[in-house]
Amino acid sequence: MQYLKYPMKTMNISQNYKDSFSHKPFYTGTPKGYPIDECGSTFSREYVYAPCDCKIKRIYGVDNNGTNTIWIESLEKVKLANGSESYATILFIHPNDDDLEKLKVGKTFKQGEKMFREGKDGKATGNHVEIQVSNKKFSGNGWKENSKGGWVINSPIKPESAFFVDKDFTAIKNRNGITFKYLPKVEGVIGTEESEIKEIVQSYYSKCSYKGNSIVDGLKSIKVDSSFSNRQKIAEKNNIDDYRGTAEQNIKMLNLLKNGKLKK
Repeated sequence: MQYLKYPMKTMNISQNYKDSFSHKPFYTGTPKGYPIDECGSTFSREYVYAPCDCKIKRIYGVDNNGTNTIWIESLEKVKLANGSESYATILFIHPNDDDLEKLKVGKTFKQGEKMFREGKDGKATGNHVEIQVSNKKFSGNGWKENSKGGWVINSPIKPESAFFVDKDFTAIKNRNGITFKYLPKVEGVIGTEESEIKEIVQSYYSKCSYKGNSIVDGLKSIKVDSSFSNRQKIAEKNNIDDYRGTAEQNIKMLNLLKNGKLKK
């Protein structure tokens, strides 16, 4: 199984998802989005590389008034930096027409293959790509407008929860406050140093043998604070956004707990 790799040879994130410039509507709206702007080493039109074996699912905006956007989907499940294994869909915004006109829906790429270059289509002030990631297969038209007017990929996750950085491929120039994990040197182990491995192993709650359907009782069964405020903290660490204690959110959290996959 492939690891999902950061798709640029230089990481130079000019805007993260919490910045108050053009990404503010994403992080403050509902559903919440986690876009990053990647400008490469020099703001020139550098290539974006396939983060895994993947195929094009949708191309939007070429030759019309919409901002150029392309969605790719992994051919198989991949290993994500948050420890999970799932399909991944990645959205890229701002490539120029001259690159996207050469591509078609259904085209496949091998991991590490050049796909297209950065651009400044739309309202971009310089060459870059906006990147959003989902841990689901492509669905619908690929995105939805949130309550603040940001167009958010369906089922978004944070980029640091998705991508590993391959030190032999990507040089880090500016990660803009986001901490990424390095690609493991040993298959099946998250992290490259003993301290990193220990941190990951200790970051999950003990597997729960509780048989019921209450996350409150499930947490109590392993002697963990089950208060709403603590569940909010746990939810955030497990990519359960805008936790309100709904049945769907609680069941998702409980299933993670029962499988030993609930992060502390």
